[in-house]
Amino acid sequence: MPLGFDAKELAKQQSDNSLAAINRRAEARRAAQRRAARQPQRTEPRRALTSDDIAAYNAEMDASGFGAAQVRSANPNMRDEHTPNIWRPVSRGLNAIPNMLLSRDPRESAAANRQIEDNLRAVGEGIVGPEEMIGAANRIDSGEGGGWDYANLALTALPFDGLMRPAGRRIANSRFGRRMAENVISPTDEIAAAARPRYEVRPEGNTLSVRREGLRPQTTPMSGDISDLRAVIADPQRNPALRLADEEAVAQSGRPFSVANVPQASLRRQGGIARMFEAATEGDDAYKSALFEQYGLQMPQVIEQSGAQNYDQLTEAAYRQLGADVTQQFDRLPVGMRYHDGELEYPQPSAMFRDALGNGNLNVFRGGDPHPYLSDIDPATGLTSNEQFRAVHDYLGHASTGSTFRPGGEEVAYAAHAQTLSPLARMALLSETRGQNSWVNYGTANAPLIGEMNAIRRQLADAGGSEADALRSRLRELGGEFQYAAQEPVLLPPEYLDIGAEGGVPDWGRSLIVPRSPLSVRGEHYSRVGDLTQTDPSFYGTGHIGSERQMVRREGLPDRTYFYSQGADGTPIYAEDPVSQRAPYRYEGELNGLYDVNADPEGVVALAN
Repeated sequence: MPLGFDAKELAKQQSDNSLAAINRRAEARRAAQRRAARQPQRTEPRRALTSDDIAAYNAEMDASGFGAAQVRSANPNMRDEHTPNIWRPVSRGLNAIPNMLLSRDPRESAAANRQIEDNLRAVGEGIVGPEEMIGAANRIDSGEGGGWDYANLALTALPFDGLMRPAGRRIANSRFGRRMAENVISPTDEIAAAARPRYEVRPEGNTLSVRREGLRPQTTPMSGDISDLRAVIADPQRNPALRLADEEAVAQSGRPFSVANVPQASLRRQGGIARMFEAATEGDDAYKSALFEQYGLQMPQVIEQSGAQNYDQLTEAAYRQLGADVTQQFDRLPVGMRYHDGELEYPQPSAMFRDALGNGNLNVFRGGDPHPYLSDIDPATGLTSNEQFRAVHDYLGHASTGSTFRPGGEEVAYAAHAQTLSPLARMALLSETRGQNSWVNYGTANAPLIGEMNAIRRQLADAGGSEADALRSRLRELGGEFQYAAQEPVLLPPEYLDIGAEGGVPDWGRSLIVPRSPLSVRGEHYSRVGDLTQTDPSFYGTGHIGSERQMVRREGLPDRTYFYSQGADGTPIYAEDPVSQRAPYRYEGELNGLYDVNADPEGVVALAN
């Protein structure tokens, strides 16, 4: 332990925070708040708080943002002169903790967090365990706690990305504990289990009903008209999912929830994400090393606080944090849930929105393969982290915005849910939602199916009767043949985290994307310049402006260098006369790592079509 102090000995020398001293500090803080608000100061004399005043004081201080918990932890038998040396930096941090715990201003929370991190750095780790934490929380909640009890709880506050962020209700089943747990991370699972709400879990035929005890579902009456449903979804006063998403977003970043700037899904955006997702699932060491380096460069504070030393450790930390964040959000869902194996699937997204927002019920799929990091069983519900994730994502990602389960809707759902999560958890969400959506709908695995389905949809425009029924039946069959991404935890480039990310393949990742069966051919390049040692794509078209030049400029495609090679039958292909006449210098070279667009072994051409 730092400074050579013994924890047990320090526990006997608890800090002196007399009621009178605490009352003076509280009054000084209230006076500062009144001055800042340009309100007249009250003139009644100060008096020391008594036990009868604590309840009223708590309510007043909760409303004003000051830490009532500091008063509740008071011990009149403490004396300042007995404060041990190590307590002084601790107490400075503790004085700031209530502001962080109860503040509604995220900027104030961030500043308090930085002060706490600095002042508690010397305290060390592992001083107290779960039983001591629970005991401290209970003593503080009953008004019998002392300064060391408060310090013990403070030691569970771990800094994360400049803000304290929930990982569940971590301290104790008390008002103080619940308020504290909304803003701090605690590593103690035993405390989390003691503090979380209870659930009514009962089988109903082939389904499982999961409902928080005492839940009064938040619902909104609506008509059967689709326009009324859209109005409900867009109105935060009528859409409880939108309200909850906004609360979570503000708690994370201080910014209100919004999906106004989510770009439209497209092959140009999603195709690169799909390819990087594929590279991630291949588990190549070069990919892992490059990705971890990029996260270290672009998000150094998050990486440092995750404790990860490599890609695999960062992946596990991200998924564990996603599970923790999701559990906290699951406990706040204002709906009951029915888990099923497929028999309660909604026929269309609007049915889910009406059920969740109008009836206070959410049907959630319970099947699927086990997830390496999201299969832990929640003792309160019997659900896995992945099953809780599905409910939370459907509610905060889809019901909050009315986004569908089609490719574009899944993009909006990622953007919605991402705003409500901590930065570390967002890394895992990126892979589970935007990454998988891109791979399924904009990758090569399902390209032939998508092509056939698009052709059928075009036919449906002119079909009717039995022909249309047959086409719809075929569409359902093809949909059942879709390949979906395996339950494999991976991380994607940090460039994709932003809800408005342009997609594509980052410059640093281009060398990682190579054909699985590359071609090597002999190529001949024509130029107007002699004595070249390398080609420069920016000179594209200076020898002869071909018909592709306009298309390249119009579509914003990258510059390129052309070579003449041989045909599929081995016959040499020579340059056209305008090219050979205007560009008399010829350069030969071996071209490696090419993709055979004629054979199209990976379905790239099929995907583009």
